[in-house]
Amino acid sequence: MALRLCGCAPFWAFSNKISIGNQSLLYNKFSLSGSSFLLNGIKNNKISNKKLDYFGINKNFTKGKLFSVNPLNKNNFVINNGSDDKQIKIRLAKSEDAKALFSLIKELAEFHKMSRTIRITAEQIEKDLNSGFMHSLIAFGDKGEVAAYALYYLYGSSTKGIGQIMHLEDIYIRPQFRRKGIGFLLLEELAKIAYSENLPFIEWQVLRSNFGAIKFYKKLSGLIDETDGKGKNKCNLWRLSAQSFDYVLQKEAKQKESGEELIKEIYLDGGEISENNSFYLAEQWNNLIASQKNGEEEENKEFLLDNHSLAKLLNSGLLGVIVVKKKEKENNKIVGMAFFHRKGYSTWQGRFLILDNIFVVDSEKEKGIGTSIMSELVNIAQKMEANKIQWETNKENKIVNSFFKSLNAENLTENEGWLIYRWYFNKQK
Repeated sequence: MALRLCGCAPFWAFSNKISIGNQSLLYNKFSLSGSSFLLNGIKNNKISNKKLDYFGINKNFTKGKLFSVNPLNKNNFVINNGSDDKQIKIRLAKSEDAKALFSLIKELAEFHKMSRTIRITAEQIEKDLNSGFMHSLIAFGDKGEVAAYALYYLYGSSTKGIGQIMHLEDIYIRPQFRRKGIGFLLLEELAKIAYSENLPFIEWQVLRSNFGAIKFYKKLSGLIDETDGKGKNKCNLWRLSAQSFDYVLQKEAKQKESGEELIKEIYLDGGEISENNSFYLAEQWNNLIASQKNGEEEENKEFLLDNHSLAKLLNSGLLGVIVVKKKEKENNKIVGMAFFHRKGYSTWQGRFLILDNIFVVDSEKEKGIGTSIMSELVNIAQKMEANKIQWETNKENKIVNSFFKSLNAENLTENEGWLIYRWYFNKQK
């Protein structure tokens, strides 16, 4: 059964038998879109200390022509907006902006009538800005008053040609500063940061019912709707919430009672994977996939990172790895692997975990390997006090989607109408 990476060319399609629950799995590559842009190495994802420069509003911004400016020279830049005495100042948020950002976040929650869902605090924002888990642009009016923010986070992808992604979590503009072009200006500055880091696109999500935001976004050249598209651009956004964590853990516990003993190895992201382990894991991943042959290996091979590139990605701290092994007499056999990261950041609730990619060999069907991997992700999420795990699948892959539904995961695209947009800011339509 051929699987498709959301929004890009075909990915891996080795397994003819893909599981529901306990059966053999080859899941879709989640979360990230493909691109022909191949990064020259992986850069450090902490850029909160970088400084920006701005040389004026680019008239070709919505025409797909990217500016050629260096965004790393000054701490502040000034954007003339209207008459000379009316200026908007935008810069990267610092730890001392935590209280101002928190006040804007509360305003946004009140606007959506969801104030009770806020778990994050000003103190946590300050900590996460310092650690590089949270990034934000912050805009000020001509009198120094806080006008808007754009919160984003950066994370890694195991898909060839991607490397690292900028995910825009929220843009919020205070009512008195709306209709002044601040939204476009914030997006342009985000594009400069992404461009300077060699990132191929900026990704975000929007509710299908948010007509005003959708109208605004559709003015951007190079925007792709990965949810409502045709063919390969048919993504579903999934979430496993904290309310379902215990269900997954209990399901794995029941499987342990009747199944074979599995050995799990956990390698956390964030610079904790050594160079030797990184190469070992990359080699095992590629060997695992290469061992599953159904005639489509050569066709899809170009989308797999080579050992060196994947090892560099892991050693840089952008991805963590889960390895599942089955006990055998002589050597333990790897039967499943998954990539993940702890870089997700929710405006109201803070850090969360994202599943990037998962693979289980088809010879191990009905052994609960997929559930075992998901339960370990739950353990990691609980240790970091995250209240959700998130990923994407192709909406046409009914077997994979059924598996996640069996874990009490929520299909946010179908249930709530969440769309996935990716803006290839340096491409013509």
